[in-house]
Amino acid sequence: EPTAVQKAAAPGIVARRDAVVASHTGSGKTLAYLLPLVHNLRAAESAGAEAVERGEDPPTGAASRPKRPRALVLAPTRELAAQIGE
Repeated sequence: EPTAVQKAAAPGIVARRDAVVASHTGSGKTLAYLLPLVHNLRAAESAGAEAVERGEDPPTGAASRPKRPRALVLAPTRELAAQIGE
């Protein structure tokens, strides 16, 4: 079940709007950012694969096998970066 922070932040992030989420430790802020990011990346990958299967060029930003970084995740501390990496 999503936390209150995730319910509030996820729709805007999925819609690719800028977001700043502030809440206490353990409220689910990291997942509030990462789950929509993964959703958007997978959707773009799927759109690219479907276009290739139809013999079309993939839409801008979509690729079945991207050859460049598609996301950058920054963390304010080494500890949080390690948690995100897990």
